[in-house]
Amino acid sequence: KREGLVSLPRKPPPAPLCAPVAMERLQDQPLIAGGATAGLVALVFALRPCCRRSRPSSLPTTAAQKVVPCAEPEPDDAGGDAPAAEDLSGKGASGAEQAAVAELSRQVRRTGASKADARWYEDAELLRFVRARPSIVEAEALFYEAMAWREGRRQLWGANPTEGSYGADYDAFLAGTKPAPDWFAFLSKHLPQTLYGSDRFGLPIMYSHVGRTDLLGCEREVGFENLQRFGIMMNDSFLDKVRLRNKGQSDVVHGGVVIVDFEGVGVRHLREAGVFNRLAVVAKILHPERQRKCFIINAPSSFAALWRLLQPFIDPRTAARIHIIRASQSNVLVFDELGAENVPTFLGGSFEGLRQPEGSLVSVGAFKEV
Repeated sequence: KREGLVSLPRKPPPAPLCAPVAMERLQDQPLIAGGATAGLVALVFALRPCCRRSRPSSLPTTAAQKVVPCAEPEPDDAGGDAPAAEDLSGKGASGAEQAAVAELSRQVRRTGASKADARWYEDAELLRFVRARPSIVEAEALFYEAMAWREGRRQLWGANPTEGSYGADYDAFLAGTKPAPDWFAFLSKHLPQTLYGSDRFGLPIMYSHVGRTDLLGCEREVGFENLQRFGIMMNDSFLDKVRLRNKGQSDVVHGGVVIVDFEGVGVRHLREAGVFNRLAVVAKILHPERQRKCFIINAPSSFAALWRLLQPFIDPRTAARIHIIRASQSNVLVFDELGAENVPTFLGGSFEGLRQPEGSLVSVGAFKEV
């Protein structure tokens, strides 16, 4: 060092864009194989801190540690360059699928189907598990996991669901034909996630406003078990309507349209990734093939980079169902799929039966005040 000059310690090089260890963990994520939107949202929140722009590191990297750059390419309205995949909703089972369903039915019925869960052993339900997994062995394992989970919660909740589904209670609570528990009424008011209208198959559309959701507040007030139960009841309600629609039909519909609104997503939502993740774990077990198309609207510009990063690690059929629409883009894809009559007025459509969520945080003690 020169006389009169102070030697300052070098700053450590900035963290690499999207560290290799994060990518390795992504490859093992089970959430994004089942089409669970909550899983994708959780991954987006979890990866945001490591995907911010920074100066390139001058450190050499080995082939195994190659840094994946998080560029911000301009996505098209279809959600980037998602690999093409056939949409199986609205189509009858192929010969191979029918054979797989018959084999799966033989396997699972050997253990005996309980009366409480009989409806989940129907061929149309088993087809969802066949389509969700690449082999009969994996489909069978997923099915048993789902039945075991339902049996465990039936005992824990002390509930007697109609034909194994909690959908009837969900509908009755909302309609007021059956007294709703306080926690259900609370979440109906504070959780901006609901079913409304109908798509081209006559099935309800799901709208979820992530940006105006306070999951941590809801969990704090009513507990995670009730928060999870609310979501299961909603999805069971959807599958009940799918079942009714499919009866006597030659075509088969499993999934519906999901609109995920990112308007208002901010730093506070990073803390909710864990809750999203835990909800997604069960969703992928109980409700495979639940989603036919997902429109993520009002997405921030940085989401384009994250989407390009995530795509190679997402099951191709799942990726093909997801459409990213930035806040600066129009919702023309949503209108094309649903028609203006099934798009809420606050999104530019003419459907008046859904109000825009307020988006206020859940205050401490709000549930006790109900």
